[in-house]
Order: sequence, then structure tokens, then C-alpha cells
Amino acid sequence: MDTPEFVSTSLHIITIFATPFHILGIYCILFQTPKAMSSVKWAMFNFHFWCMLLDWSLTILTVPFILFPAMAGFPLGILKDFGVPTDYQVYLIVTLISGKSHLFCKCAPMTITAVGASMKFIFENRYYIMFARETRWKHCRRLFLTINMFLYATFFIPALIMVPDQEEGLKHIYKV
Repeated sequence: MDTPEFVSTSLHIITIFATPFHILGIYCILFQTPKAMSSVKWAMFNFHFWCMLLDWSLTILTVPFILFPAMAGFPLGILKDFGVPTDYQVYLIVTLISGKSHLFCKCAPMTITAVGASMKFIFENRYYIMFARETRWKHCRRLFLTINMFLYATFFIPALIMVPDQEEGLKHIYKV
């Protein structure tokens, strides 16, 4: 259970079982959403899309193998096979987990996105529909969502740029 092959195989099997549920979720959101919920349909689809992408990123694209207690690791996924550097794979996952999403929103510009912000967008969308349609928020909304998208997409860039020396890190991990 502690080998890279076991982790990789397990995550691939999870993907095989999860993908039909993702597709069912897309179908339900797009074609079975009641008219009364049409105002949240695209926010739900947006959230589902980014959750699905995160799932595939963790189980197919990167397949992280974490080495505890050092919080170190290495990727086993297909991005490694295509030669994508590990630090870019980590940035992809971190940005997907904490990022921002308005790709499918009718009211916001098309932007790069992720799970955390799409969840925030669902709450903001409900607030707007229930309370803020005729307030100042109507005009500040796009700016708020755009600033959030920018912050989520760029927050981890300094960590990506300032990756410490990997040789020293490996020596430390081997000591642990």
C-alpha cells in the first residue's frame, strides 16, 4: 500500500468509477435542472466542471505520491511522462484547489478558474439573486469576481518562482 505503483493504480481505478458519476452530474445539471433553479444552473455547472477537472488532475494528470512527514513528494501521472516539470504540476493542483472560476458564468468575463472560487461564486450568485439585484452590488460584482480570479491565479506564483534547492531537500528527506 505504500508503493508508487499501488497509489497510481488505485487512483486510476477511482477515476474509472468516478467518471460516469461526473458525466451523470453534467447531464443532471444541464438537462434536469428545474426551471425554478435556472438562476443557479450555470454556477452549479461551473463548480461541477472544476471539481471534475481537479479530480482528473489528481488521479490521472499528476498522481501525487506524498512522502510524509516531510510534506515532500513526486508526481506519477501522465504529465510527468510528457516532461512537465514537477513545480508546474504542483502549481496546477494548488491553483485548481484554491482558485477562481467564472468560465461558464453569463455575468463575468471568461477567465482562468478553479474550485474554491467557483464555490464562492455559488454563494455570491445566491446572494445577488436573493438580495442584491437592485443595489450597488450589481455594479461592483464583476470587479469583485475579477479581483478574486486574479488573486487566486497569482497567489502561489512567488512559491513557484522561489523553489528551494532540490538537492538539499533530498538530503534532508533521506535523513528523516
